[in-house]
Amino acid sequence: MNALALAYAGFTLVYPDIVGGTFGENHFSKVRTQQMETHMMRNAQWAALHSSMGMGEPPWSFSPKVACVMLVAAKLHARFAPYIFSNARRFAQDGYPWTMMPLPIAYPDDDMAYGRENATDRGYEWQIGDTMLAVPLYGNDYASAESRNVYLPRGQWMDFDTGKLFAGGQTLKAFPLPVGKTPLFIGGSGVTLEDLRGVVTAVVYPVTGKVSAILTLPDLPEVITINIQGLRAGLKWHTIHVADSHGNAAKVKVEGFGFGFVPKSGETYTVHAVR
Repeated sequence: MNALALAYAGFTLVYPDIVGGTFGENHFSKVRTQQMETHMMRNAQWAALHSSMGMGEPPWSFSPKVACVMLVAAKLHARFAPYIFSNARRFAQDGYPWTMMPLPIAYPDDDMAYGRENATDRGYEWQIGDTMLAVPLYGNDYASAESRNVYLPRGQWMDFDTGKLFAGGQTLKAFPLPVGKTPLFIGGSGVTLEDLRGVVTAVVYPVTGKVSAILTLPDLPEVITINIQGLRAGLKWHTIHVADSHGNAAKVKVEGFGFGFVPKSGETYTVHAVR
C-alpha cells in the first residue's frame, strides 16, 4: 500500500527492497520458516513489476524452490527493463505516473476501478505504461491464498503466461495466482520493449485494433512511433507485417504470445496484423 500511496502522490519510481532477515516473525532473524519463504516468493513477484528491484538477500540463500521463483521474477524485471525505462523517461518529462499508475488514475471515469485497495478486496493493481497490468497477490493472507478477484479495465487483456484473452470491463472472480505464476496481463496498445537475448526488441501482442504507441530506447531519447492496424476482438493473429517510414520491411519473430522486431531510434513503423 505504501508503494501505491507514493504513486498516487506523484512519485512512481518506487524501489522495493526484498529482505528476508527482517521479515518480522523474529526481527533480524534469518530462520527459514515456510511462511517467510512464501513471503519472499510473493515479494519478489510483486517487486519485479516496479521501476526498480533489489534483493537484500540473494535467491541462492533460500531453498531451491524459493530461489527459482525469485530468479524468474528478477529475469522478468530485466526483460521489461527497457519498457519500464521508456515510461520512466515519459514520467520525467510530463509528470504523469507512467511507471506505476493506480487504476483510478489511469481510468478516472471507470467506477469499477475505485475502492478495491483495502483489506477485504486486496485489489493491489496498477498499470505500467498503457500495456502492462500488474496484479500481484498481496495481503496478510499471502501464505494461504491462491487466487484474487482481478479487475480488468476497458479493452482486451492477455494473461502473460498462457496467452488467454479476456474482455475488459469485468472482474475475474477468484483468478488463479499461485506462487510462481506471473501476475501480469498485457493490454492497451499491446506494444512493449523487451530485452530478449541481449537485444532490445519491440514486441507487439495481439490485443488491439487500431492504435499508436510511442517508446524510446534506453540509450537514445528519439521517439519511436509504432502504428498498429490490428484485428477486431475474437480474430487470431497469424503474424504481423512491419514496415518503416521508407517502406522497408522489418524482420519479425514470434516471441512468446507476441511478435517481435528490432526497432531503430527515431523511426516510425506501421504494423499490420495478418490472419
